[in-house]
Amino acid sequence: MSIQDTLGNESWLRSNENNVKALFPVKFTMIHHLNSIKLGSDLKNLGVDWHSEKEFEMIMVFLEKLGFIIRDGKAVMRNPESIFC
Repeated sequence: MSIQDTLGNESWLRSNENNVKALFPVKFTMIHHLNSIKLGSDLKNLGVDWHSEKEFEMIMVFLEKLGFIIRDGKAVMRNPESIFC
């Protein structure tokens, strides 16, 4: 599926919020300690069909802006709260 059909679709986001969050650590972890190849592969398995390193970077920024992940400097973690309250 295209990025528009996944990350650009509220219905998909609601259905997959926990699946996407599960790809990230529960506690703050330095971003360079994450396995970005596995993370990218897992996103593709969920249907997020990114095609370049730049797209992957933008997806990470989007997930932070959306509130799926929380960033503190160079550390990230999944947001334990649902963004759909």
